[in-house]
Amino acid sequence: MEDDAVELKIRLLPLDNCDINALLDEIAATGQIERTDGWLKVPKLPVHQRIDLRYLTLCARCADDPETVFSDADKRVRTTGAQRAHDGHPKEKVRGR
Repeated sequence: MEDDAVELKIRLLPLDNCDINALLDEIAATGQIERTDGWLKVPKLPVHQRIDLRYLTLCARCADDPETVFSDADKRVRTTGAQRAHDGHPKEKVRGR
């Protein structure tokens, strides 16, 4: 994701009076995120989270990153939930009596 402090502040901490850049620097110092060339990266996200490949979205930076775990080929087609088989709508059967 883009390293845009204003957008992150609005999305994550809209009512908190804090310096988002200082918070991001603090998190980066622990190795939980990486801040490079205007981008934020969570290097261990696939290790700690189960990524649902139906909703996989890759940014422009991911396509050029040699450490990226996923590619566009990993994206799965979204399917609807299991459909139960039935012979029409139940109310239609009642009316047909």
